[in-house]
Amino acid sequence: MIGAFLDDLESARSITARSRNLRLTAIRSFFRYAAYEEPAQAALIQRVLAIPNKRYEKKLVGFLTRPEIAALLNAPDLGSWAGRRDRALLLLAVQTGLRVSEITSLRREDLVLGTGAQDLPGSWRIHPVPLPRSRIPASSSALALSAPTMRSPLCVQ
Repeated sequence: MIGAFLDDLESARSITARSRNLRLTAIRSFFRYAAYEEPAQAALIQRVLAIPNKRYEKKLVGFLTRPEIAALLNAPDLGSWAGRRDRALLLLAVQTGLRVSEITSLRREDLVLGTGAQDLPGSWRIHPVPLPRSRIPASSSALALSAPTMRSPLCVQ
């Protein structure tokens, strides 16, 4: 009966396999609870819990080409403080692959400029990443104009 419901969702409502799997996860959660409340129905509950997730193709993450990156980096207005800050943050993202959440949680003390590397404590996937020395002065000038203290966040308005 649960399998028929899931099949009907896909055919009649045209939901994707990912949405079907989310519904199945909610159903499994309910049946795990029901297993504690109604142990007499263990056989039925085990059959429902054994329904597998439907496989689907995951979309590949697209990457920017060099001209797209150049256009993105040239977009901020370097005549203003906000433009220099935005360019420095975009440059940091492009060169290191940091996530937006990792960039927004950065503080000035997390960056060590002049050494050609940054060390991001608290980030489980990033180790010191070399930055090209030609890019450090641009980052330094943006940071020098940013927040007043080392503990201040980099991403301020």
